Amino acid sequence: MTKGRFASLPDGQRKNRVSADGLSVTIWDEGGTKHMTLEFAAEAGSEKLRKQWVACIASASGPAGSWRSIVSARGNSSRSRVFLRWACKQGIDNLDCLTADNWTDFISWIRYTYPDKTPTTRNSRLLAVRALLLRHDGLSYEAAQALSKRCMETVEATLPDHYTAAELQQVRSNATRALRAAWRRIEPNWTLAQRNKVAVPAEEHPRWEALHALLRAPHKRLSREDGRALGLLGQYNNVQMEAARSLLFLTTNEGLAAYGAIVAATGENSSTTSRRRIPSTAASAGSEGVTIFTSERHKRRRGSRSLMAENVVATSPLGKLLHLVMDCTAPARRSAQINPEALLDNFPNAHQSFKESSSESLILFVRRSGTLVNSVACVPKTIDWMPAGLHLDLRRLHRTYLTRVAQNPVDNRYLTWIDAYILKDPNRIRELEDVHRTAQQKAINTARGIAVRLLTEDEAAAEGLDTTPTAKGTRCQDILHNPETGAYCSKSWLSCLGCRNAYIVMSNLPPLVALLDLLDAKRRDDDDRERWRREYLTPWHQLTAMLSSVDPEAVSAARAKVSPELRSQVWTTVIVNRGES
Repeated sequence: MTKGRFASLPDGQRKNRVSADGLSVTIWDEGGTKHMTLEFAAEAGSEKLRKQWVACIASASGPAGSWRSIVSARGNSSRSRVFLRWACKQGIDNLDCLTADNWTDFISWIRYTYPDKTPTTRNSRLLAVRALLLRHDGLSYEAAQALSKRCMETVEATLPDHYTAAELQQVRSNATRALRAAWRRIEPNWTLAQRNKVAVPAEEHPRWEALHALLRAPHKRLSREDGRALGLLGQYNNVQMEAARSLLFLTTNEGLAAYGAIVAATGENSSTTSRRRIPSTAASAGSEGVTIFTSERHKRRRGSRSLMAENVVATSPLGKLLHLVMDCTAPARRSAQINPEALLDNFPNAHQSFKESSSESLILFVRRSGTLVNSVACVPKTIDWMPAGLHLDLRRLHRTYLTRVAQNPVDNRYLTWIDAYILKDPNRIRELEDVHRTAQQKAINTARGIAVRLLTEDEAAAEGLDTTPTAKGTRCQDILHNPETGAYCSKSWLSCLGCRNAYIVMSNLPPLVALLDLLDAKRRDDDDRERWRREYLTPWHQLTAMLSSVDPEAVSAARAKVSPELRSQVWTTVIVNRGES
């Protein structure tokens, strides 16, 4: 199953980026404009092992891989080289002969070889090596099973720092209230600044000139005359610049309120919020009186598929919020169009990895320096609009929405939502444990009620049953009379595992072992876990219960007889044809 994001390669670029000698690989970035070559000619290990390693890196960084940038490919490949040094010492010269015990030994070796490193650092090396080993097609079944389990040195920590659902709603309400207060302050000044000078009363001309001076250069000081016109001179006749800028622009705390309100309303990551552009508006096709906002958001880690469009009714809660933020930041966008220099932000700890402020940004607020930004550099310990006793944490707000409010993933795959958020919330874990125990007991009861019989050839022959091998592994003693309907049986192969008419001959186990391995693989790799539980959980339990009564050596012998053709036939029957021959 394809994982990760698809890479975009430059036009004409060879899909095979491995060198002719197989000991180096060229990595291209997401945009297909930059590249880097990783050399393994001088690395430890046999030549065959190094060539296999290069092939794994090419797969991990290719169109179907998950290493989507030069930075991740460089870092992960560097961390993975430790495996080649270990394999050389162990005399392992081919990944095909890697065993489950080898992987366990490697985990222990990492733990005791790098005692001065943090658990996170050691785990990152294990994960980099594991990701590449899983890319190798020639692994034994036992090694693949061992690698399929995420064996970390320490149990992944849960994330206890969640707001409650009530606190999230309170943060959103307070942030929206702060934005409304800011708009009440900005609106009259922005209305005056937008008027043509000839339409402005003479007594308002000095204030109009001062506001336009502020729009032209918010990062520069106003003249004393402009400060006097705005009524913002200190005791030493110095212009109070912070107060002057707040007449037209959101302050830093109010910019954080815009972030907090949007993240609490959508559950999106704050890095996505920082890349929101002002929505376009259009009348609904169904009703000309309904206005639709189309908001474009950019999640740059997705490469060529990073741009996401979102349609919102203007009168909905989110639509009203976006409209309020647009109003509050309109002067800042106008200022950015007049003087792009005001957007230059050299703050070293800005939220984005690279600055993207533009005159089209949905959120723009002003720093003390007068720079217009849409980046969160740091969050103050105390913010006047935050509920008492709470500190604003945008990542915490994001996690709270995904674990306490959202019924579906937000900008993530379903598995990412479950693994990275739901399963790291202590409260949800306790709830899921109860659900899991109930479902597990139900599955066990279903497996205990299995009706299919397992017979030796002699037992089947004594009953006059057919012992000829079948591609399904099960046979039916009376296909013309289904036990439930009494008519001809037209149910799928999977239903045979719980049918009184079905039986299995011990010599015909390979198709059933292939089916169990297929269901195991789908449970591990399928994005839609709910669908797997709905369609395959019961037959999986029935197969597991049936094969558990068979001698393990007999199961291993049957697995050795599973050919690629048989495995393909099982896949076609169960997945493609949904159980039909």
